[in-house]
Amino acid sequence: MAVLCTLLLYAVPGIDFIAPLAGGFIGSYFTASNTSEGLSVGLWMTVIMIIPSIVLAFLIGTLFSGMAFIGFLGAFSVIFITLILISHIAILGTIGTVLGGWFNSRQSTN
Repeated sequence: MAVLCTLLLYAVPGIDFIAPLAGGFIGSYFTASNTSEGLSVGLWMTVIMIIPSIVLAFLIGTLFSGMAFIGFLGAFSVIFITLILISHIAILGTIGTVLGGWFNSRQSTN
């Protein structure tokens, strides 16, 4: 049932775009007690996400680079697309973690 709900949610346009924001918000809301802790959660999330993504992009890029011109184009596009996806997820996820920490601090003071 959960898989079906997940598949139906991803059929709605825009869910993929806001998923890092919502995930960062929820993760930080339950772990951080203020905005600075939320920022820390977001930065650690980004660091942990970047390492395997870059390694995988360079491994795939290295496989393509052994080919002629098409291989270099493929290697460049794999690395470029990976960097775009990482920056999108990192920026929205960090914004979500800061908002989650801020919202949690507002809830605890009231």
